[in-house]
Amino acid sequence: MTQGQVNRRDAAGSWSDRQEPTRGGRGRPTWHSRGAQRRRRSVSQALLVCRLAAMPDSLNPTLLVLSLHVAALCLLWRHARAATLVLALSMAVAWHVGLMDLRGVLSAVLVGSTVLAARLWTAHDWPAHGLVRLTAALTCLALALHLLPGFHNPRLLDQVLVREGATPFTLYASLDKALAGWMLLALVGLGWRDRQALRAGLRGTLAPVVLTCTAVIGLAWAMGRVQWEGWEGLWPMPPQAPHASWVFLVVNLFITCVAEEAFFRGWLQSSLQRALTRVQQRHGPAGTHGLWQALPGLCGALLFGLAHAAGGVQQVVLATLAGLGCAWAFHRTGGSLEAAVLVHFALNALHFLAFTYPALA
Repeated sequence: MTQGQVNRRDAAGSWSDRQEPTRGGRGRPTWHSRGAQRRRRSVSQALLVCRLAAMPDSLNPTLLVLSLHVAALCLLWRHARAATLVLALSMAVAWHVGLMDLRGVLSAVLVGSTVLAARLWTAHDWPAHGLVRLTAALTCLALALHLLPGFHNPRLLDQVLVREGATPFTLYASLDKALAGWMLLALVGLGWRDRQALRAGLRGTLAPVVLTCTAVIGLAWAMGRVQWEGWEGLWPMPPQAPHASWVFLVVNLFITCVAEEAFFRGWLQSSLQRALTRVQQRHGPAGTHGLWQALPGLCGALLFGLAHAAGGVQQVVLATLAGLGCAWAFHRTGGSLEAAVLVHFALNALHFLAFTYPALA
């Protein structure tokens, strides 16, 4: 055998030599063959999801829909078309099992149409392009806030008391918010698409994760809202819902954190940053002050805190502080939405697993 050839066994059981595409004479696959391998893997993943979808009797319908949504999110990083097909499949399954009706389908089509129009709008003239993106973001926000009809979100946890002395909480599988998060990701784009970007992003996210978790949990402790539950209290398993921990973590990551960070950081903060850049181009170095540069993150964090006003003043303060940490991670990594999602999820996971959740009674 010569260099660049591999010994493969054919279907008949005999051995034959097959010339593989090489790059640089070192026997490595070309970029074209690597792309083909990635496409084959995405197709096989989609087929696996389809096979799972063909077994509704053996799986909880809500779990099946959530699994399809998670698969659609994961595929969105590298294979947008496959992700769109899996998302459509999840909507079809949700409609089939009664988690959404025809009005929900029409709502999803409406939101998807605005996002597609914003994605296809190639001209970057400020008034028209900005209005199209604003319309897409606001329709996604309306979907996430349950303002569009047709969705019947199932209740996963009902008045569960995670720990003694905590207030009970209820958790829903908000399918409309999950769909809004996916649409917003498709609108704003993703950053960690290769290993080099992943390593750089993780290094840049480490400090915001540590400082944000320390600051927010420490302030909540000082306010008397939470307390440390001890090492023996990690991974709570309440008797009425022993599966509460993993259900909370999955829903919080793939629905709550993705949707909220995609809107507040991926769209709002980045839009304000682009507007700030245009102001700097018009007025020269007058807008180079550090506080002026931090204005987009500060505005996004403040609005993020106000979105939690239903929990009271203390909740607004804590959410604003958490929003500042997510905004810092987003800015520090060059606008990587994944960094903000990681900070948000790390804080929520630490709160749930090691401290009183949601708060002391």
